[in-house]
Amino acid sequence: MKKSIFIVILGIIFFPCFADESKTLDGFWGIPWETSFNETVRILREKPGKITSINEQRYIGFQGFFAGEDAHISFYFEKNKFINVFVQYRCEENTAEETYQKYKQMLIEKYGPAIVYPEKPGTGEAKSRLCAWNFSNARISIGLMYEDVPAVLISYRYSSNKTEEQLRQSASNDL
Repeated sequence: MKKSIFIVILGIIFFPCFADESKTLDGFWGIPWETSFNETVRILREKPGKITSINEQRYIGFQGFFAGEDAHISFYFEKNKFINVFVQYRCEENTAEETYQKYKQMLIEKYGPAIVYPEKPGTGEAKSRLCAWNFSNARISIGLMYEDVPAVLISYRYSSNKTEEQLRQSASNDL
């Protein structure tokens, strides 16, 4: 399940768009981009919640509260540097759309208008909704995905000075 959600989000992360060069995103949840793996672990241990899994130098799973609700937060690293995070909110089928709209609106209020992609029609895991915000150094995406249970995923991805092709290659190496 996680892999197919990750693949869908990768599609939106690397969809070609223009960035607003005047805006940057400094990091996520008080953790600056390119923070080392060990420093990120130290910071997370000070936050309410708990580290649920660690893959040395590549991944940290964290269960805690984000934007006021319980969420699973996945931190990803490349060459010992923090570059990507997914925030996952699981929801019930009858509240999925409402949950998605709530977090989308919160992101719009904080970051301004979003790039909205056409809804992918269908049922089950074939259905999805996506939108994004571009910065000169990062991208935020939010998606409503249907798999075993519906989930709202928010991705924050740092892009440093890499080209789109370098980002695609890095992502394909992760799979």
